[in-house]
Amino acid sequence: MGVRLLVLGCLILLAAGLATGCAHRLPVTESTRLSPGFVHEESIYFLVEHRVSRRRRPVWFIMPIERSPVVYEHTIYLYRYESEAGRVERLATIAERPPSASLQYTKFASDGDRVVFASQVAVDLHDGTIFELRFWDTSSGELIDPGPESRGPADSPLHRRYFAGYLSPWSANPGIVPTSDLRRMIPELDVGLD
Repeated sequence: MGVRLLVLGCLILLAAGLATGCAHRLPVTESTRLSPGFVHEESIYFLVEHRVSRRRRPVWFIMPIERSPVVYEHTIYLYRYESEAGRVERLATIAERPPSASLQYTKFASDGDRVVFASQVAVDLHDGTIFELRFWDTSSGELIDPGPESRGPADSPLHRRYFAGYLSPWSANPGIVPTSDLRRMIPELDVGLD
């Protein structure tokens, strides 16, 4: 009789613990990451990664196993900051639900009326870091995707054409504005962009 009560008590405690644990949901978090900025014709261009997600509870099997979060939104945008007018403007959506991205290593250059940028989208064991290159045409206000050759390693012909002499750290290159300086210049970045 005593063993039955002990087992029953343990089952009730386990069920109560599971019920309260399942009812408690972790909060939704919103994060914003920035690329370095690039000065072109008195404006600063930069990428913003916006992500809305919720962490999931770990699964316990001897020890906790972390699960990937539930992602509600994950988008990368191109923005322009006009310092004279003090205005921040979203120009284009670069990627929706990118599989992986690291804006920290975004490269910028100019080609006439176009702002050229390449962001890290993957790391390959054979080719190394894979970049995706795009253009923003400042005269027409359009995002230009050069096609399949836009995605490739740093030694691909299109990437070398614009970034062959790129220095590390990125802030050593002409026109680059470090992320920390962007945040100081544009207070809206800490509050949230439209």
